[in-house]
Amino acid sequence: MEPQSPLVSKGIWGDAVALPRDISNGLEDPKLKNWCYWDGSIIKDNKGVYHMYASRWTQELSHSKGWHIDTKAVHAVSKNVMGPYIDKGLVYPHWREGLGHNIVALKTH
Repeated sequence: MEPQSPLVSKGIWGDAVALPRDISNGLEDPKLKNWCYWDGSIIKDNKGVYHMYASRWTQELSHSKGWHIDTKAVHAVSKNVMGPYIDKGLVYPHWREGLGHNIVALKTH
């Protein structure tokens, strides 16, 4: 994948074998202040906008600990398939407070 911004090695989550990496290539909280993100399924709408459906949890739990405790399903958008994506909030906020993990995008007829 072509980088969308400079590669970063410090102040981001990730194993040493995955660093450095592009924090604008997808969906994440680049300052590690609010959310950890995981997975991500992308579809393109008829207007050329890319929609990603992913999982997030509070940064307070850390990336390695929070994924199995309280993940929420979120919707994000971008004009570029590789990002960066902007988090638009919970997919279904009124059902179990948005609970969800390993979210899948599906476009039907």
